[in-house]
Amino acid sequence: INVIVFNDFLIRFFNRCFVRATLGSVGAIPFLMSSSIEMNAATAFFESFSGLTTTGATTISGLDDLPKSILFYRQMLVKQLQMKLKALILI
Repeated sequence: INVIVFNDFLIRFFNRCFVRATLGSVGAIPFLMSSSIEMNAATAFFESFSGLTTTGATTISGLDDLPKSILFYRQMLVKQLQMKLKALILI
């Protein structure tokens, strides 16, 4: 029985890791495609993952000067990705 419980734990753990990595990677796409800010892949992924984990850390300077669409996306990134992550984990 202990082997079955441990295997179930590993499956859940890797599923959660995969889901978080996928959502964080997909969340970086709008940052990469935005013409209003110049970002390389590393900073776009950092912004996406920091939004997903709600750390509040950012590498973007001049947040007040960004277009409202980017600011709205950064705000929605936290809310929507968390809701999707909770829904996927519960399934």
